[in-house]
Amino acid sequence: MPQDFKAFREELLSRISIVDLVSRSVPLKPKGKDWWGCCPFHNEKTASFSVNDDKGFYHCFGCGAHGGALDFEMRTRNMPFMDAIESLAQMAGMQVPQFRPVDPKAAERALGYLDIMSTAAEVYSKFLFAENGAAALEYLRRRGISDDMIRQYQIGYAPRSNPLTQKLSGKSRDALAATQLVRTGQNGSFDFFRDRIMFPITDSKGRVIAFSGRAMGDEEPKYINISETEFFHKKRTLYGLYFAKAGILKNKRAIVVEGQVDTLMMQQNGFPETVAPLGSALSSEHVQILLKLTKSVIFCFDGDDAGKKASARAVDVILPFMTSNTDVRILTLPAGSDPDDILRKSGTDRMEDLMQTATPIADYLWNLANTGFIVSTPAGRANAEKFLFARVNMVGDEVLKRHLQVAFKNMMWDNWKGKGVAKKSAAALPKIKSEAEVLSEIAETYPALAEKYFEFLSGKIIRKAGNKTDLSEADAGKFIRRLRAAEYIKSLKTELTLSDDPSQTDFLQNEIHKYEKLLEEI
Repeated sequence: MPQDFKAFREELLSRISIVDLVSRSVPLKPKGKDWWGCCPFHNEKTASFSVNDDKGFYHCFGCGAHGGALDFEMRTRNMPFMDAIESLAQMAGMQVPQFRPVDPKAAERALGYLDIMSTAAEVYSKFLFAENGAAALEYLRRRGISDDMIRQYQIGYAPRSNPLTQKLSGKSRDALAATQLVRTGQNGSFDFFRDRIMFPITDSKGRVIAFSGRAMGDEEPKYINISETEFFHKKRTLYGLYFAKAGILKNKRAIVVEGQVDTLMMQQNGFPETVAPLGSALSSEHVQILLKLTKSVIFCFDGDDAGKKASARAVDVILPFMTSNTDVRILTLPAGSDPDDILRKSGTDRMEDLMQTATPIADYLWNLANTGFIVSTPAGRANAEKFLFARVNMVGDEVLKRHLQVAFKNMMWDNWKGKGVAKKSAAALPKIKSEAEVLSEIAETYPALAEKYFEFLSGKIIRKAGNKTDLSEADAGKFIRRLRAAEYIKSLKTELTLSDDPSQTDFLQNEIHKYEKLLEEI
């Protein structure tokens, strides 16, 4: 490792308060010279995780985890070394020097590309506030986008007069072709974007790397993005991220919406942590970028069929990257509305109220399974179960995977037990009587059953029932067996929740599955 990099790393770590860093994800309380909280690396209820600012390290007296700020960033955010360095540098307000040799030709191409993009943004911005951009400016203001936001994002207008072709006439044909902003046809060069509102797309450092052009009328397609280039990749670019990073770190969450206007309106109206993929397709690269900044993500797509499908796809993309520390929620907006509609009609408070109702990912998947399949039939329940556990198997974190398995098993038992076979059982619990009353009547009516199930019934029955049961002896036997099996399953699930032994966990899950099938057959 070069000496100059070592010096940079030492300077970086000297500027980082490890207490501030850790407290972004772990609630800490002061006690003496140290700060204490529950360890993020193992499950515990009593705080055994200590952080010392003077010494610059953390230590868990429960699991033995130990390290400094860089270790903590790498481990909690699942980052490689250099990504963690860049993340801490951003927190400290430092720029990471370039220590690796750069291909001079690649560097020259990059500078030329970025220079053309910057010039284009200036040209488009100028025309927005000129006479021939009046309609475009009026459209943006009518949508509620402030002039401050327009200038911050360098939103512009591309007229029909080919101003970019004229402005960039001194650039080489190859350099212009690389940006895709100026094209060449039979009649010479021309601007690719014409009569469109121009949204510059920036990288994580705020440099313009692409453009998205929006039609003002009914022209289709409504949005046109330039195709991917050497320096612009849709799957690695989130609209608004450069401006949203500070808000994400401050508010400890990221909000993902569908498009540029929604992003602008959200950021303008009190939700600076908002970003959007370019189009509704979220990628694994997008997810990794977000999870490096925060462990809490809310997907807030439009309340139409396309938005619902986008939410379901986004959940599938993020599942492999989730851990026990990740909080992913899905906000289903009212039918036919989008964030822009909510903000303009009902305001910021209403949007924040909706944010608080966002559905945790496990409940969202459960709802998808129950609405996507006919769970009143055995085949429908089977398909819903396959859907749920296929999603569980996408999760890479084994602890989270195990808890999701238990959660869905419990949900299925609590919500599906009254459907299908169980619903038709003549031995179902009478609604007007308690279990103890029914068991007492059975014991008085059928002494043979009371003797056969004496160990189970002991302490459960009322000694003097005073009435005989209306159940047949066969149905009374089924009733007892169902209660006994249900109690056993409940005890197994409690034991499974507390178990940390993988072999014991497998046994308990198999035992639960076996008795749940038996319960359906009784």
